[in-house]
Amino acid sequence: MTALSRPAVRTGSGLAALVRIIDGTVLLLAQAIGALVTVALFVAVMTSVIVRYATNASIGWVNELPDLLFPWLAMSGIVVAAQFGRHIVVEFGILLMPRAMGRVVLVIVHVLVAAIFVFLALEGRMVIEVTSAERFPVLGLPMSFAYLALVTGCVLIAVTALTTALRIAGDAGDPLKARDGMEPGGQHGEAAS
Repeated sequence: MTALSRPAVRTGSGLAALVRIIDGTVLLLAQAIGALVTVALFVAVMTSVIVRYATNASIGWVNELPDLLFPWLAMSGIVVAAQFGRHIVVEFGILLMPRAMGRVVLVIVHVLVAAIFVFLALEGRMVIEVTSAERFPVLGLPMSFAYLALVTGCVLIAVTALTTALRIAGDAGDPLKARDGMEPGGQHGEAAS
């Protein structure tokens, strides 16, 4: 199993395989976006430093790049955290319930989370429409590109919430461990041996 692998849903169905493929794709996409944005910002800032040192002049577009790319970096991190199950969870009530009831409650909660993020993505499309006419002065790119990160992130979080609900519903184990994250020295979803 690689570091990008997802913990297996313990059902033997084709749905479990589909959930693993979807989760793997979402995780890879979020990590790729985060890595590309980080490299782009680093290269832009380094180029700006070199140009400023060599010519005592600045590059205007470098000042606009963080406004354009930072939302993509933030949303990629949020999606990766969701994929690894590292967002806050209030366990107290679930731990007081019988396991079957806790599983049902968590499935309902994740379906509601997915619905909320789909709603946010749909509302975000209106923001994109409004901001598509505005442009960054130097780059000339539409400001809606930055807001597209929020819509994309909302869609990926909704997908992650749905796959989490499917993982919880399809596993007889502890429903709070449906998305156990990277263990120190181990692979994603498994303890170091």
